[in-house]
Amino acid sequence: MQNVTEFVNGAYHAYFKVKLGDQDKSWAPHKVCKSCVELLRSWSKGKEKHLPFGIPMIWRESKNHFDDCYFCMVNVMGCKKSDRHLLNYPNLESALRPVPHCSDLPVPIFTEFLGLYDDEDGANPEEVNDHDCEYDVDFQGHSSEPSLFSQAELNYLIRDLNLSKESSELLASRLK
Repeated sequence: MQNVTEFVNGAYHAYFKVKLGDQDKSWAPHKVCKSCVELLRSWSKGKEKHLPFGIPMIWRESKNHFDDCYFCMVNVMGCKKSDRHLLNYPNLESALRPVPHCSDLPVPIFTEFLGLYDDEDGANPEEVNDHDCEYDVDFQGHSSEPSLFSQAELNYLIRDLNLSKESSELLASRLK
């Protein structure tokens, strides 16, 4: 396990099209396994290797330690690495399991790192000069047109609603 680095933040954002969030919360994982880092690194270099899932594990603050705490419900003490496949990892409200790649969740193609900076607009602080402009040239006002879901937003909605495959396909077809 290693700490979440700027590379991990950027690669995660590029792979899943969402920022790695809640790093300021005590309940959020602040470590990442070495194999995931290496798979992200290989993927970002255009190699065949990639993460085995299209939607990552989603963490939320647990409501209690009885039936909604991932770490309380999975006892790995005394378990050998070779026996870990025998463990039952629950799918909880506070810890939704990853979703593997499939035809609806293909492996993304790396183009560039997204959102490496922590400020609100994602701009590199070294490139921003407050004296250069008096208004936001990229600002687009609110439109009366409905906005569409991105694939990542739709995937998260389907997961949050805990929909079956059939129900999720129906929802996706109705939203198009």
